[in-house]
Amino acid sequence: MPGKPATLILCGGASSRMGSDKAFIEIGGKELIERVIAVAREISDEVILVAPDAQRLAHLGLPVLAEEAPGQGPLEAMRVGLDAISAPAAFVLACDLPGLSAPPFEKMRTLLGEQTDAVVPREGERDHPLCALYQKRCDKVFETSLKNGERAVHRALASLQVSHPTGEDLGAPEGFFDNLNTPEDVARISK
Repeated sequence: MPGKPATLILCGGASSRMGSDKAFIEIGGKELIERVIAVAREISDEVILVAPDAQRLAHLGLPVLAEEAPGQGPLEAMRVGLDAISAPAAFVLACDLPGLSAPPFEKMRTLLGEQTDAVVPREGERDHPLCALYQKRCDKVFETSLKNGERAVHRALASLQVSHPTGEDLGAPEGFFDNLNTPEDVARISK
């Protein structure tokens, strides 16, 4: 695909199992959001944060988009972000992925062709739609899904042409797709 994709970092979610905002949890002296931003800057020239409340992220020095309909889940954040980007595609990353590195994203980029709407890695039966690459045009599909009352990302993806590489296909290191949902997850990854 020509040109670098943008990167959208999704900073929503209630973090109810974590008990505090996941984006600002420290691992090895660095907040999760800072870790994800560092990788995003390696793979993109356009990095945008998307959240229900833009104010809480303003201090990070990046553009922040507020979800237009908070509470609709990641599909709304993805729609808002894809609609706003100037690039023809965007990596979509959750803010709680401490094991990210740039090389697998470069491989993902090579898999996004004109006929492919998205590159969503799959491990076993589990897709990773919040560590994936989407064509900008997916915003319209996501908008239609939301208007029809469908908030599940996997159902919205069913109407798209999606490539599903494995972590091995991408050269992703162990832990690349691991996200943090509980204090136990943080303790495990901090070892």
